[in-house]
Formats: sequence, C-alpha cells, structure tokens
Amino acid sequence: MKAEKIDLISSCYVDVSREYPLCAVLLAVCDPEEYLVEQLESLGHQMDVEIDLYLSDDSEISRQHDTNCKALSPKVFRGPKRGFAQNFRFLLEQVERNAEYAAFCDQDDVWDNDKLARAVRSLEEVPRGKPAVYSSRTIECDEALRPLGVSRLPKRPLGFSHALVQNVMAGNTMVLNRAALELLQDANRRIDRVPAHDWWVYQLISGCDGILLFDPEPSLKYRQHRGNVLGANRGIRAAFGRIRHVFGGFYAGWIDANIAALSETEEFLTPQNRRKLHLFKTARKAWLIPRLLGYWKIGIYRQNSAETLALWIAAALGRV
Repeated sequence: MKAEKIDLISSCYVDVSREYPLCAVLLAVCDPEEYLVEQLESLGHQMDVEIDLYLSDDSEISRQHDTNCKALSPKVFRGPKRGFAQNFRFLLEQVERNAEYAAFCDQDDVWDNDKLARAVRSLEEVPRGKPAVYSSRTIECDEALRPLGVSRLPKRPLGFSHALVQNVMAGNTMVLNRAALELLQDANRRIDRVPAHDWWVYQLISGCDGILLFDPEPSLKYRQHRGNVLGANRGIRAAFGRIRHVFGGFYAGWIDANIAALSETEEFLTPQNRRKLHLFKTARKAWLIPRLLGYWKIGIYRQNSAETLALWIAAALGRV
C-alpha cells in the first residue's frame, strides 16, 4: 500500500527519553472531530513507554486538531478509504524498524494510563523471535464515558480452531511484539482485503503457533455511540444481531474473505493448522454429513455452549 503523507493534523506524545520501550501506536481515524482529543490525551499519559504515533486519516476532508499534550509530530498519512480494517492494515505497513511493539488504537476510546506498560510487561516474557499478541477486556461506556459493564472474558481456550469461526481479541486492545509485527507486515503485502483486522491478526498469530495473551483486567474505556462501526458484543440486541448476520449470509461472507486471506499466507501456518485450513475449505463445500464430519475433525467452537450450538445449526444449514 503506497503511503501518502499529509499535513500535521494533531500532536500528542509522551516524554521522549530512550529509557523506555518504543511502541508504535496505529491510530486509524475517520471524521474524528468529536472524540479524538480525549483519546490523544490518554496517549499522552501512557506510563513507562515511548510512543511513536502513526495516524491515518480516512476522512474526506482532513482537519486540524489541537491537544493539550506535550507535542511531538506524529507521522500522519492519508488513509486508503477502503474501510476501517484496511486503514489499520495500511498503518501496519508504515511502522519503522525501530519499533519494539505496535498497538492498534481506535479514535473514540480512552486508554488507562498503564495500558501499554501492562501489555509490554506481558510481552517481555515471550521468547525473542516468537510472535505474540496481547489483548484485554474493556470497560464498555456510553457516549459520556459512563460505565455500562465489562466486556466478556473468554471461557474456553484461544486457538486456531476457535479463530476460524470467532474473534474475541478486540483490536482496540491489541499490542504486538516485534516478531508478530514483522510476520503481519509480510503477510499483509500478500492479501487484498479482510473483514476485520483484529480477527485476521488472531487467526494468523494462532495459526503460526504464536503466543496469545489475554488480560482479564480491562485496559481502556470503550465508548459506545451511534458512530461505532462495531459495537459491544453483549446483550439481547447483540445476540439477535449475530443471529441476523449468520442467517443473512454476512457471517459466511466474512468467513469467505478470511479463508481467502489465510490461503494466500498459509506458508506461515504450522503444518497442523494448514491441514485444518484445507479441511475447513473442503468441508464448507461438502454436502451435510461430510461437512459436519469435517468441522468435527477440525474441532471448531465458540466461547459458550449456546453460541457453539448456534454455530453447529448454522453449519448444518450451510451458513458457515
């Protein structure tokens, strides 16, 4: 993806001493005037890390934004205007070699002061050269940042068989180590589009037998408002939304796109997960009994019994 730099539209950084790890923060924005300032201020209060901010503006018109943070010019680009997932993927390509970590950042959240420091401490325990991604729960809030609840904690283990059919690692909480960043940058150049960048990251890192770290403690305030592309995944309304997506064909379309991306980068997968991917593709095209048998061999599942039952009903109906 070719990068086109544009004029500075915002400034916000932490203290630039070199005693702390350097984390590239990938901030994808679109029409950001309403909530961006609060998020930038929370970036300015991050502890025990140095931030290198990469900002891709997908808005039709770029705007000037001022903050009260200590200013240090971010790297700002015009976005590809292909949706939020491709905007984040575009930013991955811009990260320079000096970054030790990389974090995705949504424009309307507010990060806890120790969000990045906690992630870095966890990732520092991973052996050098081993791809790893950190994720956490979030505090779900209304437009005024009044808490509504805490995002769900995964009940079942994370892994490739799960990642094929569900994502629970939210992009706004994700932090990558250097090995994961380089893997994703390489894979990113080989694919065209994915429905969600965080689901793609979860699939690829789990598929290559990378380390998946899920922090049960929230690390940010996740603002819910009418402009959210994807809202909180809880409650009756969200449940009916998931059902509508499955039986309306959207879910199968997302799976199609994910499989296409994984197929272009299957060399990164372990032999076992490569076999699972091939079996998954074959099963989806088979008639009922071979289809269900194929899914059973892969061991696909979702995070609770009700969702797993719904998954198998959808599988029987050819909606996976």
